Amino acid sequence: MQGPRYIVSVEDRLSAQMTGHAGTRYDSPSHSLEHAHELVCVLLDSPGRAIEGEGPWRRARAGGERVVWMTLADQLFE
Repeated sequence: MQGPRYIVSVEDRLSAQMTGHAGTRYDSPSHSLEHAHELVCVLLDSPGRAIEGEGPWRRARAGGERVVWMTLADQLFE
């Protein structure tokens, strides 16, 4: 039996004055919970970090911040 699937979303929120653009957003294909957590850790530059829940998680970056969160794939199609 296949478990729940998650979409990992990442948004870079940047200062357009500092970086020349306001940022970008990406939504991944669906993943198992384990793989979704692994992807979140990579996006936060924290491989191996123990995380729980669906976020959001934030990380400072030059010119702004990166926000990462997960959504149950089934919720996107209701």
